[in-house]
Amino acid sequence: MSGKRKRMSVLLDVKRRTLKRLDAGESIKQIAKELGVGGVTAGDWRRENAKIEKWSAGDLTPDDCLKNRRTMRESDYKKTSEVLFMWFSQQRSKGMPISGSMLQEKAIYFCQKMKEADNFSVSTEWLNRRKKKKKKGMEFAR
Repeated sequence: MSGKRKRMSVLLDVKRRTLKRLDAGESIKQIAKELGVGGVTAGDWRRENAKIEKWSAGDLTPDDCLKNRRTMRESDYKKTSEVLFMWFSQQRSKGMPISGSMLQEKAIYFCQKMKEADNFSVSTEWLNRRKKKKKKGMEFAR
C-alpha cells in the first residue's frame, strides 16, 4: 500500500501560467503530471480562475510578490495596513522623513483606534512585508 501523497504548495505565478496553458488547450492530466500535482488540484485552479486573476491583477500584490506567494489569504490587519499606508503617503507628500520606529508606533496607534486587535505588536518583519506589498511608495528614511 502506498503512503499518503505529500501536500504540494504551488506558487500563484505557476498557477496563473497553468491557467493560460489550460486556456490554450493543453490537458489537465498532462499539466498536473508535469507539475507533480493531482488532476483534481489543477481542476480546482481552473474553477478558482477568477480569484487567481484578481490576485494577479497587481492591485493586491505587485508582480514580484506573486513570484513567492503561494496562498490567496488577506492580512489579518488589513484596515490597519491601509490606514497606515494612507498616513505614510500623506506624510511623505509633505516631505516629512519617516523612520521605521515611527511607522511601528503609528501602526500600533491605528490598530488600537480601530479596535482591530487587542494584542497587536509590530515587528520589523511585519514592516518589511508591508513595504514589499506597497513597494511603489513605501520607502522611508533610516
